[in-house]
Amino acid sequence: MSPMLENDQWGEGTRGTPTVAEGRIYSISGTGALIAAEAKDGKVAWKKEMSDFGGKRQYWGNTESPLVENGVVYWTPGGSKGAVVALDAKSGELKWQSSDFVVPNTHYSSLMATDLNGTRQVIRFTEKKLAGLDIKTGKLLWETDFPAGRTAVIPTPIIKGNKIYVTAGYGAGCKLVEIGPKNEVKEIYANTTLGNHHGGVVLVNDHLFGFGEANRGEWVCQKFETGEKVWGDKGIGKGAIVFADGRLYCISEDKGEVALVEPSTEAWKEHGRFTLEAQSSKRSRSGKIWMHPVVANGKLYLRDQEFFSCYDISAGAKTAFIQ
Repeated sequence: MSPMLENDQWGEGTRGTPTVAEGRIYSISGTGALIAAEAKDGKVAWKKEMSDFGGKRQYWGNTESPLVENGVVYWTPGGSKGAVVALDAKSGELKWQSSDFVVPNTHYSSLMATDLNGTRQVIRFTEKKLAGLDIKTGKLLWETDFPAGRTAVIPTPIIKGNKIYVTAGYGAGCKLVEIGPKNEVKEIYANTTLGNHHGGVVLVNDHLFGFGEANRGEWVCQKFETGEKVWGDKGIGKGAIVFADGRLYCISEDKGEVALVEPSTEAWKEHGRFTLEAQSSKRSRSGKIWMHPVVANGKLYLRDQEFFSCYDISAGAKTAFIQ
């Protein structure tokens, strides 16, 4: 039986980050409902269910963040009618559904948009596929296999020019592909140097940083172009990462330790750490601190289930990183 999504050990509420655009908030619930709400008062403008398009809720709840661009909301309900849909942002009316890109399970990644070969494309990473769709029609332009069918595919693809990097846990590893001028797919590398479960991977210049599960788990710096491992370090243990203001902000899922780390290609260079004070007592042994840090306007935002914390990290502030 699938885990419950209300009052459960995995955390209540939405699992993905809402998207704000043109005065509205677009959010996908753990049970697979997409809503458009007015930012000023929270009034729901429209609501759609995954089942409306032939999709079904994922085992651990849906974690996708909606992609909103040029008055259109892009979403991945999955199912036999087509994995991806495009909805009018104002009305919720269906514009297209990707009938030639069908996957039974969408898994937990989010859509990305990029320009490739003169066409705006929607990039989707699913259970066993990485694909590019025409953003105007939903037509499948290219796809490639990824050996990540075990358990869960979660991290969002990283795009640089015409190259796309994907990674997943449970032994899947990572892969970099190059999309040619006729949308042909060329594999640059595929290895297990960095197999990220769900804490995310960031690209800083020409290097990737994130937590990898291989070799009992460590934070890894990896060359984007070649897949070569530059360094690995246990650091604060498994966790999530974000890059902002020239630094990496990392949080451990076990203890809630937050570290400020230099994106160095030499080694793990830590510039201070503290432990998140407001931690939930509702979490079961199976639950962890799984949210990603958010940095905005000199503030660091952290959440653990029912607790939401904000730390001042602006220039000149006495921050929690200073011990």
